[in-house]
Amino acid sequence: MSRLDQLGVAARLTLPRRQGAGLASAIAAPPPPTGPSQVSGVVWPQTLATERLLMRPLQVSDRREFLRAVRESRDAAARFMPLLLPNESEHDAFSRQLAQREAGDLTGRDWRRIAVDRTGRIVGGFNVNDIRRGLENRGEITLWVHPGVAGRGLATEGLAALVEMALAPLVPRAAGEQSRAARGGLGLTCVRGLISPDNAASIRLVKRLGFVLEPASAPIELILGGAAAPHDEYVRYATPLDEAASRVVRTLHELPAFMRRDIRKVLRLESASNLRVF
Repeated sequence: MSRLDQLGVAARLTLPRRQGAGLASAIAAPPPPTGPSQVSGVVWPQTLATERLLMRPLQVSDRREFLRAVRESRDAAARFMPLLLPNESEHDAFSRQLAQREAGDLTGRDWRRIAVDRTGRIVGGFNVNDIRRGLENRGEITLWVHPGVAGRGLATEGLAALVEMALAPLVPRAAGEQSRAARGGLGLTCVRGLISPDNAASIRLVKRLGFVLEPASAPIELILGGAAAPHDEYVRYATPLDEAASRVVRTLHELPAFMRRDIRKVLRLESASNLRVF
């Protein structure tokens, strides 16, 4: 499956939080990282639990278990979601993943987590990468799942929770400090997944879960295994209003530069006065 082993985004699925909390307490997760869990004045979610999975930050102490999971999964994931870069060793891959997780938490640009089952074994990874905030708040979902648990619905279960969290509002820092029960999200208005046209299983999954194929103004190519591979973009919006706003933003981006400058001038004029132009 594409850069999403099985990218799936739940249309506001309501997950069994009570059961998830039980799993979180049943699994002995390591202490949270020392890096900031609060980004730009808001609470940055550290963990995410479902009925059968706990998504948590990768730690230095996870090296042996991570290497086992990657060693057993690399061949199955190689076509659509390579776990290793070209000529990269498994140990180097662990160091890279650890650094990316830490940098993502520090900057608020990536939410990268491993997934462990009830026994504490690593069975995959769930990520929201390249988070961008502005006129629209977007992120790209990627994941991989251990082939030994394929067919059990764990990818769908994990992604349903991941997307619900990604599209949930941010929690202000003060609220998070006042209540440990405050569970915010990433505050995104849409999430996307890039899927190879040959990845029929992922395409069926995302369509079933409410993703729509986004018309591309230019071909999208990803480098997989050292070679460029075409991908399609599938998007899930938080609300219909977010989708409409995204269409407007994309239309504006496709205008010539001089037209965008004129529009910005008009909007600044409208903002500085009571003149209504639009």
